[in-house]
Amino acid sequence: CLLPFAGQLLVSVGAALRLYDLGIKRLLKKAQSTVTRNAIVALRAHPHSPDRLFVADVQDSVCLVVFNHSTRGFHTVVDDALPRFTTAVHVLDDGDTVVAGDKFGNLFGLRVPDGVARTLDTDPSRLMYERPKLGSAAAHKWDSVAEFHVGDIVTSLTTCALASGSRQVILFTTLLGSLQVAVPFVSKSDLDFFRSLEMAIRRLAPPISGRDHRAYRSSFTPVRSAIDGDLCEQYFVLDYETREKISDDVDRTQQDIFKKLEDMRSMFAF
Repeated sequence: CLLPFAGQLLVSVGAALRLYDLGIKRLLKKAQSTVTRNAIVALRAHPHSPDRLFVADVQDSVCLVVFNHSTRGFHTVVDDALPRFTTAVHVLDDGDTVVAGDKFGNLFGLRVPDGVARTLDTDPSRLMYERPKLGSAAAHKWDSVAEFHVGDIVTSLTTCALASGSRQVILFTTLLGSLQVAVPFVSKSDLDFFRSLEMAIRRLAPPISGRDHRAYRSSFTPVRSAIDGDLCEQYFVLDYETREKISDDVDRTQQDIFKKLEDMRSMFAF
């Protein structure tokens, strides 16, 4: 993996990071540190700090690494408690949150703990030499903010607006060729409505295979902070009696539910 870093070239070689500068005739190695235990598969720069970067390991999820200019070394300050076989990673706008996918079809969001984020902004040297815990590479762990089993290997991730003036979404591709989006909720009323709709469809319109929907979306880690939009949109194709039961359960008319689903699509220019 290659990444421009502080006006120099950052290269991953196995589990190590190497920093190169441009000499007269060749590249000059300025720093080298081993930051993971296996092999690095992705490097992402921090959007607001030139000394921080996110490193994705082939087997040990994502870690936050800080560069010490005085010692010319890279230090891992935050890593994951779970072994995740990372395939794609993207840094969200605030720089303290990343979204990533693994080779078992999971999409997950990780965030730097608040206390660690404040220390990184004020005195990052305090975190560089803390003793790692539980045999890991860092003393601090990510806060898991979202977990969702997609069912297909995520191959790339980005944030974008699908049309001019629309809100940002997380756009990701999968190995089988699909393009999918993760849409952020901007109001609590919408969140409560779609959560109620998902629960009602899950209970009143179970799949013909008999498999539990929540168990499927929690195949590897329990689903959290995510609502299955594919399941909610099955409301369009259900028979009238089932739709009526679901509308009674969520205390809305069928027309209100149709309008909510269409509004969510048009809001993000689907």
